[in-house]
Amino acid sequence: MKKFTDWVVSNPLKTIISISLLTIFFAYSIKDIKVDPDITSSLPKNIPAKLLYDKMNKIFPSRDFVLIAYETDSLFTPKSIADIFKLTKYLEKIPSVYSVMSPTNIKVIKGSEEGLEVKEILAKPPTNAAEVSAYKHILFHSDFPTENIISKDGRMAGVMVFLKNNIKPEDASKEILNYVNNQKFNGKNFVTGKPVLTLYLGRGMARDMGLLFPLVLLLIIVILWLSFKNFRGILLPFSVVIISVTWTIGIMALTGTPISHSTNMLPILLASIAVADGIHILNRYYEEARSYPTSKELIRNVMYELNGPVIITSVTTAFGFLALNTSQIGSVGDLGIYTSVGIISAMFFSLSFIPASLVLMKIPKRFVVKKKTGMLTKAVNSYANFLVNNYKLLMGLIVLIIIFSIAGFPKIVLENNTIKNFPKGHPARVAYEEINKRFGGTTFLSVMFEGDSANYIKQSAVLGKMDKLETFLKSRDNVGSALSLADYVKRINKVLHAENPAYDVVPADTVEDTGVDYVLENGKWVEKEIKFKISGEQVISQYLQLYEMSGKPDDLANLVDYDYQNARITAFINDESSETLTRLDSETRSYIKKYLKDNNVELTGTSELFLAINNLVVEGQFLSIIVSLILVSIVTSILFKSIKLGLYSTIPLFFAMIFNFGYMGWAGIDLNIVTMLTSSIAIGVGVDYAVHYVYRHRIELKHGNQETAVKNTLRIAGVPIIINAVTVGLGFLILIFSTFTGVRHMGLLIAIAMFTSSFGAIAILPVLFLNINPKMLKTNNGKK
Repeated sequence: MKKFTDWVVSNPLKTIISISLLTIFFAYSIKDIKVDPDITSSLPKNIPAKLLYDKMNKIFPSRDFVLIAYETDSLFTPKSIADIFKLTKYLEKIPSVYSVMSPTNIKVIKGSEEGLEVKEILAKPPTNAAEVSAYKHILFHSDFPTENIISKDGRMAGVMVFLKNNIKPEDASKEILNYVNNQKFNGKNFVTGKPVLTLYLGRGMARDMGLLFPLVLLLIIVILWLSFKNFRGILLPFSVVIISVTWTIGIMALTGTPISHSTNMLPILLASIAVADGIHILNRYYEEARSYPTSKELIRNVMYELNGPVIITSVTTAFGFLALNTSQIGSVGDLGIYTSVGIISAMFFSLSFIPASLVLMKIPKRFVVKKKTGMLTKAVNSYANFLVNNYKLLMGLIVLIIIFSIAGFPKIVLENNTIKNFPKGHPARVAYEEINKRFGGTTFLSVMFEGDSANYIKQSAVLGKMDKLETFLKSRDNVGSALSLADYVKRINKVLHAENPAYDVVPADTVEDTGVDYVLENGKWVEKEIKFKISGEQVISQYLQLYEMSGKPDDLANLVDYDYQNARITAFINDESSETLTRLDSETRSYIKKYLKDNNVELTGTSELFLAINNLVVEGQFLSIIVSLILVSIVTSILFKSIKLGLYSTIPLFFAMIFNFGYMGWAGIDLNIVTMLTSSIAIGVGVDYAVHYVYRHRIELKHGNQETAVKNTLRIAGVPIIINAVTVGLGFLILIFSTFTGVRHMGLLIAIAMFTSSFGAIAILPVLFLNINPKMLKTNNGKK
């Protein structure tokens, strides 16, 4: 690295111009960056839940839906019904909408002289009380499941909008949301569903990017000013932040990697981390300013000393983030890869752009003369004396903190609830909670029956099993409603038998029925009643043919495929908590195993995707911690040429993680896809403080005993470690102003981790060194 530093110092303008030109190129590329806030799109395509979800997308024309709730104190009035009728007709005309189901367009199935009559419940809105009364009677006596179109208290009407599979759901939900919000309806409106939540996630991400990144930059400027109180002390580290973020986002755009629910926080994370090396370099630059006559000589010596620590801290931080790639969630892996790219970029700029710029600047006169000891330096010196004299007391305090933290572990809850990511009072959360409280639910579980040939679903035995499973699902807690082809077949069977409730069933395997025939008797043709048997499959086939002739052929397309080989039951769930979804999944699978083991039945739907995310969060959390610790240990061991010193460097990280998990438990912070990131980030970033401390401690130990080395190390390295930790920690703390609860928690947890890991470096390590007096600290060759 000395040759590299010598080249930079000898060619400052070439260095600056080259970096500037490349930065302009990457900045221009940012215009092509894409945004994808849908969390489910980050799931690996080869896991069963995603494979089945995508398979369902190919079989059925609609997968996602939006639910609009219209609320009023007088729902069954001409004005309110006219509003719902108008809304339904508009939605049916939107190109991205496959179908709409509402109280004004449900299909009413009746018997007729021709056999069967299927028509929409309303041709036009009612205009008086009598027409409203007649409409209401038909609605509630049609045998159609109304749990998602009329609320339990009768004050809300629900309009379900099923979106086409070949469109971007967020775009469709945006058009729907804009239309509903711009209408002056008689009542209040609420809109929810997975596409709407994804839309709100995207809007929140844009809001966070526009607000939080400038706040982080402003905070960095303030901290740099308080730390150095001069223009170059602000300009140079700040430039490294801007350049590294620009390069990273530009590379993402060039590689087609979108801004996702995970990578949207990347600029904030990177800005907080990228400033660190510049702080260390400038702090040492000003400390040594009076020792060297020229800028070039000063820069060379500072960089010769700090090249190693800067490289190793950057590499360990990058490895900490790369450990996120152990997660199977794609967007989490992207965050790991591109944050690592940004960190290495920031390292390169700290080792090139900062020294090149300093060479072109004169050494400030106020730093050439001996400067007064600053307040922070005085405080650190006092702390160093206290630690050396009371290290056993401090060790006892640390042990008590660890015990208290571990006691909080059992209180940690795994919960990846999308709606809880929105704060209380947010329009997305208000709409979701109101609708799920009063309707069947917006999270859905799809149970797919797959046959090996056409008309498989028409078999009485198969359809009967579907009906029984649907009944079972409806009996489960938090399942508000369910719908399948069996509901239509049962209704047709009933209306063709004069609305006899006994026929509200799926036809049996063999159906006995009566009819009339003409027989020759005494030379005359006489009409006589006869009994006959017919297979249930034939009866069901006739029923469905009658329906298709009377209604729209594609009315059933969301329930069964064209050749009746595959069908699905859709159960609507009014709570997407992990506990509810896990219980429902377990109960349904147990039922299938017991009663449907001879059938090919699979579970999919948004509920299964959310469960898959939960499982991947747990796996990814522990694997990323293990991998990041191993990688950091290896890199630090190589740096110090000692496995033991490498392991010592990880002790502050263990302390920080134990404290963080304990805090999560005691504070009631859920472990989810966002908060799972904190451990790997804390390990990658937090190890820097230990590396700087150990690196300096070894140098100081050559000139004295452990007590003297601790005092000198804290005096020289302690101040930049504290400034670094405060800067990075407060940078992450900016995330508490995020739209999303999970991001707020993550910002708080990482900030705490920065403070605890830096505390570990300047408290736990010196206490251990004073207690144990490790021999490898005194060696130059790093013998183990």
